[in-house]
Amino acid sequence: GYDWMIIRRFCMRIIRSIDNIEDRINRIEDPESEIVMCLADIRDELVFSLESSGIEQFKPDLEMPFKGLEKYAEAVRQRVITEDESLSGCIAEIVRPGYQYLISEDDVKIVRCAQIKLYETQSK
Repeated sequence: GYDWMIIRRFCMRIIRSIDNIEDRINRIEDPESEIVMCLADIRDELVFSLESSGIEQFKPDLEMPFKGLEKYAEAVRQRVITEDESLSGCIAEIVRPGYQYLISEDDVKIVRCAQIKLYETQSK
């Protein structure tokens, strides 16, 4: 328990750094600029560092029903409006990826849930 809390706290600091780098990349108008390439390299190196320590980044599949994924994903308030009723309650967009700690094939601990937007049908 205590060791897991220390590992999780450290990982969350790295994950927040990855999120901040990703936010800065998304604010730059020219996606081919040298600064974007440098920031992407730093982000990728941080993700690789986590992966080499057993912390894996994951993203739920799009258009998959959210029900049953509450352990792995959390829905943000903002929704994506759709006319397709079959998509209502399904994953529309990944806001932030999730991270999981692979202890063994059968034992996985969630470091951070993926943050997602859900589809919602417009009320008539």
